[in-house]
Amino acid sequence: MQISQGSGSSHAKLGHGKRFGITRTPKRVESSLSGVSIKQVACGEENTMCVTEQGELYAFGTNLYGCLGLGVDYKADSEDVFDGTSAYIPVRVPLFARSGLRVKSVACGDSHVICLTDTNRIFTWGC
Repeated sequence: MQISQGSGSSHAKLGHGKRFGITRTPKRVESSLSGVSIKQVACGEENTMCVTEQGELYAFGTNLYGCLGLGVDYKADSEDVFDGTSAYIPVRVPLFARSGLRVKSVACGDSHVICLTDTNRIFTWGC
């Protein structure tokens, strides 16, 4: 049986970095989440979202349909973090980081994301 390995950046949804491919045993997601307390995780088809105890929202995986919520102007310090199509390690979603909005919960569909803030405001993005 042949197992499809997907697109070259599809492994980004694991959050282990650009140099890691398929991981057949559990591996802790570290990098920007090291020492951060996570209260919820949600997965879409090609992306993963994490809500911290402090209400921060982190995203990683492919940015298909804009599901990472990074916008079109997002730049990272390195292509090992974000190469324009994928975030290989968890990155904070800019809108929530700069506005001080605290995320209470998040849900992902195949090509969209919805989140609820601590003030009961709903935000959606994707397709």
